[in-house]
Amino acid sequence: MRSLGTLPVHRKVGLVGAAQLVILLLVVGVGLGGAVHLQWRVAAHARDVVPASHLLFELERDLFEAQLALEQSFDNDDLHVRDQRLVSYQLNLERLGGHWQTFARLAPHSARQAPVWSEFAEKWPAWREETLVIASLSRHGERSSEPETRKMIERSRDLFDRLSENLSQLMDDHQRPAIDRSLGEMRAHARLLSIVLGGLLAVGLALGAVLTLLMLHVTKRQQAEIERRDRVRQREAHQRDFESRLHRALEMAQTEASALQVVGRALASLAPDRPAELLLADGGRARFRRAASADEASGRPGCPVPTPNDCAAVRRGYALSFPTSSALDACPYLRERGEASCSAYCAPVTIGGAAVGVMHAVGPDGEAFPMELCESFEHVAARAGERIGYIQAFHRTETEAATDPLTGLLNRRSLKEQMRSLLAEGTPFAVAYGDLDRFKQLNDTHGHDVGDRALSLFARVLRDSLKKSDLCARWGGEEFVVVFPGAHAAEAKRALDRVRESLSGAVAGASVPAYTVSFGVADSREGGGLDDLLAVADHALLAAKRGGRDQVVVVGAEPEEKPEEDDELELDGELG
Repeated sequence: MRSLGTLPVHRKVGLVGAAQLVILLLVVGVGLGGAVHLQWRVAAHARDVVPASHLLFELERDLFEAQLALEQSFDNDDLHVRDQRLVSYQLNLERLGGHWQTFARLAPHSARQAPVWSEFAEKWPAWREETLVIASLSRHGERSSEPETRKMIERSRDLFDRLSENLSQLMDDHQRPAIDRSLGEMRAHARLLSIVLGGLLAVGLALGAVLTLLMLHVTKRQQAEIERRDRVRQREAHQRDFESRLHRALEMAQTEASALQVVGRALASLAPDRPAELLLADGGRARFRRAASADEASGRPGCPVPTPNDCAAVRRGYALSFPTSSALDACPYLRERGEASCSAYCAPVTIGGAAVGVMHAVGPDGEAFPMELCESFEHVAARAGERIGYIQAFHRTETEAATDPLTGLLNRRSLKEQMRSLLAEGTPFAVAYGDLDRFKQLNDTHGHDVGDRALSLFARVLRDSLKKSDLCARWGGEEFVVVFPGAHAAEAKRALDRVRESLSGAVAGASVPAYTVSFGVADSREGGGLDDLLAVADHALLAAKRGGRDQVVVVGAEPEEKPEEDDELELDGELG
């Protein structure tokens, strides 16, 4: 069973409230019970005191009437009246004795404190008999009863006087102690009841104070919890808004450079006072480069980690936080920044399933990065990796669809689309149809691997010798087509002659047999569609082949005559 200290606060409040209710019910119950008991005690004392006091008054009256009847019985000479007085005296005497016996039974303690009345209790039965005898003699007219009567009157007067004096004292001695005793008991009972009620009320007030404090505590905790939840909701809403904006911005970035610009702006908006940067590996994943930064214009030095393998976050594959760069287990490259001690947070960036970058941020020394800021940095790192990976994959797919896999030049379909665009825009151009001389013989003699190396070497010579605006494509086999936007056929011929010369030097230093190339050049200004231009250029190429190969022939110009090693001519599409 759990102790009270481990209970939740709301359950403690319930227990204290229940205890306070029980105390309140006890107070009410004890108060009502005490009042009833006090009333019962008052009634009991009244039953004890009032009847006895009433008897004392009866005794006083009986004693007075008995004295009066006795005196009147002998002060009157009429025997009949005397007899009546004696009878009255006898009745009063009996009543006086009966009342005393009743009082002695109700108040034995007071009766024992009255010796005169005890004497009366012993003598009154004999007095009654004596009174009856005297009354009988008096009725018969015998005068002998007078001395006896007078003796009896003297004795009675003396005793009645003492009884009367003692009765007043008896009344005081009986009523005052009884009343004082009753009042004392009632006061003691009232004090006890007051003490009990006061104690219960004190306990109730103490429990009420505890309940109030607990309620205040609960209210404060609830208020703190509400404020905490509000902060969490606001932070989550801010985080969701930031993530949505970042997602939309990255979706609009169509190139890797524009995606990196979005990352830089996102880092700057997250923590302007905490410089952050994105480091990405180069194409060979040999070294890091700063791809994006939150404070590019400041010129502050970034993380000096040279390669992905040297970065602890990249190697481990999860984010690392360093409260201070002076710690024993801090990243060693933090101490090489050339700045004062700092804190840092590093989150790896994954592109295509491989960790090839790191999101790096620094802050004040000894001040750890807030959890929500770390989550935001990790989100930026994850979304940046996803978007850059998508752009690279799309670019790679687009490149593979538009280029020849062996030479890296445009393929036939891509070049045709470019030429159609030039024709649609009305941009003049020269087109050259080229073919490697005697390539079939080179392929058959030295093997396809050597032939592939020869094709790759020629493609590299084309890229290096021509302008970036010139379009080069592998048309098929050993055939190539080159388009010179905005150039005349004569300008194209001079450029292709440089290609031939560069090829001669490149072949001499390469591990491939010597070979040459021939070109036929046509000009779009001469009119005709795409297929017509290519057919004209191909016709000029055949003229170059017939003229001895290793030359450039422009449509309408005579080929340069060269001695032939054999009479076999290469036809269009035939390797020779």
